[in-house]
Amino acid sequence: MDSITVLMTSPMSDYLENQLKDRFNLVKLWTYSSKTDFFKHNSHSIRAIVGNTKIGADAELIDSLPELEIVSSYSVGLDKIDLRKCQEKGIRVTNTPDVLTDDVADVAMGLMLAVVRRVCECDRFVRRGLWPKGDFRLTNKFSGMQVGIVGLGRIGSAIAKRAEAFGCPIKETHHIVNREVIDALGPEGILINIGRGSHIDEPELVSALLEGRLGGAGLDVFENEPEVPEQLFGLENVVLMPHFDIIKKIVLAYNEGFDKIDLVKCSFVRTGAWKKGDFKLTTKFCGQSVGIVGLCWIGLAIAKRAEAFGCPISYCSRAEEQYPNYKYHSTIFDFASNC
Repeated sequence: MDSITVLMTSPMSDYLENQLKDRFNLVKLWTYSSKTDFFKHNSHSIRAIVGNTKIGADAELIDSLPELEIVSSYSVGLDKIDLRKCQEKGIRVTNTPDVLTDDVADVAMGLMLAVVRRVCECDRFVRRGLWPKGDFRLTNKFSGMQVGIVGLGRIGSAIAKRAEAFGCPIKETHHIVNREVIDALGPEGILINIGRGSHIDEPELVSALLEGRLGGAGLDVFENEPEVPEQLFGLENVVLMPHFDIIKKIVLAYNEGFDKIDLVKCSFVRTGAWKKGDFKLTTKFCGQSVGIVGLCWIGLAIAKRAEAFGCPISYCSRAEEQYPNYKYHSTIFDFASNC
């Protein structure tokens, strides 16, 4: 297999790069000073391309590689690949559907809750010792809010399932988010983006947040990653996440078994640390066992929401309730040991 030459279009995860290097003759596009130099040395040897959401395979690249047989996208998105050209030349195209569907949906819900309930701001409020001086101001209720989703595909549907468990009516739309859309959301609206940075007019978003025309935003993707508009750093109604959970560490995350972002670490983006390297992998929430002490009104509401994330529910109470899908524990010790 060493005779097969594979082109990697841009830096991705170290794990992926090492795996490709061990199995194939790996060529890195970004190490060449010019396209002329690259094509001179590699145009007749490359049989496969590994791209991502930054650089895929456009018509020029495909036409310049006569031996090309397959283009593999290290993400779900295929927008950086000229699919018509690939079809014309009989080149196979692959991507990674459903690998991170649940995890991206979890992050989307986490961002919604963090922005609406001001989770990160509350965390800083307590850490800075401000609570003894007075209570934190009231925040908004998320349950029952209308949720609009741009694109109801695999991830959009997974988000809808979770949001419905919070009693949120779902509105689907396919329009790109510009000033008109942002203004329609208004001062009470919250904008969440876990898709592509280019889906949103970023300067208009920044202006709307600074001017108070938009209520808040939870952003996991940006137009020019890892460059993030510095005007967002000082805004308390914005939660910022580094886009590593979606495109940079897919293989490594699933090899190690960790693939969810810790929202407490949202300062990683605000401090500019993203430019120096990716944030470490954190623990997956979807599917984790959730234990609830006391299955009262609030406990049942939590169980309903956790079920939407695929979490098995167990509970401890004085008597067993009529919920056959939930595992009952009669003692707190048994509950803690087996939850």
